Amino acid sequence: MKMTDAVKQLLTFALIALVLVVIIPMVKTSLKPIPGVQARVGETFTVTLDSSADPAFRWDLLATDRTKVQLLDQPDAKEAVARTEVWTFRAIAPGKVTLYFGYIRIGYPNLVAARTHSVLLTVNP
Repeated sequence: MKMTDAVKQLLTFALIALVLVVIIPMVKTSLKPIPGVQARVGETFTVTLDSSADPAFRWDLLATDRTKVQLLDQPDAKEAVARTEVWTFRAIAPGKVTLYFGYIRIGYPNLVAARTHSVLLTVNP
């Protein structure tokens, strides 16, 4: 069965629209610079994350180098339904480390995070 020229044009237009509306914005978002934080060894610092106040979701620290940064305090369930979540860390060794956060559905840890956020930390001696 041969495709007509009209169907080919429609498929071409749909593909171009997909690239313009979905793929390009996703690539632009992934190329945004990571927000940076600087701290000295022994200093505490906070990371504030926007939340939708949906009790089914909360931020989770997915990964970091625990030889350079220590988690001191994370939002409890009551704080997690606020509009922002404040996480407190201590810098413990010099170097650069990235903190990776995921906005996950509570009770479903194996699902893909609805949103992600990363913070580049530079720990100075």
